[in-house]
Amino acid sequence: MASMKKAASEVADLLDLKPHPEGGFYSETFRDHSVLLSKSQLPPQYKVDRPISTSIYFLLPSGSVSHLHRIPCAETWHFYMGEPLTVFELHDDGHIELTVLGPDLEVGQRPQYTVPP
Repeated sequence: MASMKKAASEVADLLDLKPHPEGGFYSETFRDHSVLLSKSQLPPQYKVDRPISTSIYFLLPSGSVSHLHRIPCAETWHFYMGEPLTVFELHDDGHIELTVLGPDLEVGQRPQYTVPP
């Protein structure tokens, strides 16, 4: 079995990742073309037609950030390797929720988390 400890640049090369506009690197791995929702079928915060689902690889090298952003749909994060990552959620009522993605389940880290819309 190959080592899970690879340099971020090696992982980016192996997965053909490109710079992501919000920080880090990504590559789209799936786009469901079976159902395309037109913006007239979607809530007003959606400005363009959207496929029912997409999936990407996302790599955030150590010392990098994914800039704060708001999207009108759920966003699921998966942890595969590397250092733990904290997902910050700023709620409309002002409270902040932190979820740590990582390998150490005993201290509350999780391998997957979905940020609701």
